[in-house]
Amino acid sequence: MATVNQVIAKVDGLVPNAIEAEWKAAALLGLDRRIYEELTSQDAPDVRPPAAWPEDGDQPLLASGAYESLYELYLTSMVFFWQSEYAAYNNASALYENALGEYMRQYRRTHMPKAQYFTGL
Repeated sequence: MATVNQVIAKVDGLVPNAIEAEWKAAALLGLDRRIYEELTSQDAPDVRPPAAWPEDGDQPLLASGAYESLYELYLTSMVFFWQSEYAAYNNASALYENALGEYMRQYRRTHMPKAQYFTGL
């Protein structure tokens, strides 16, 4: 399972940049929080995303296995954006959006929401 520190190290190895690790960590923590809020919070409320960096830098992120690459794609697109490389940003962002969509569809297929019934109507 990928961690914030692992994703930052991998992206730094792939895309030369001078962006501070705090910015990169904040972007990744924000993405993981978004995934939690929009997708996993009702199905697995006891599973929490990392909350702070560097304290939680080695805690696993929510998406795992074949879907871990969405973090690398997201951070790569943000690095390109911060460096004003907009053509590269657009390409990386499209790849990220595709990976996020795949993860969300797979998650929903394997974690159906609990039925909610109305009473006393």
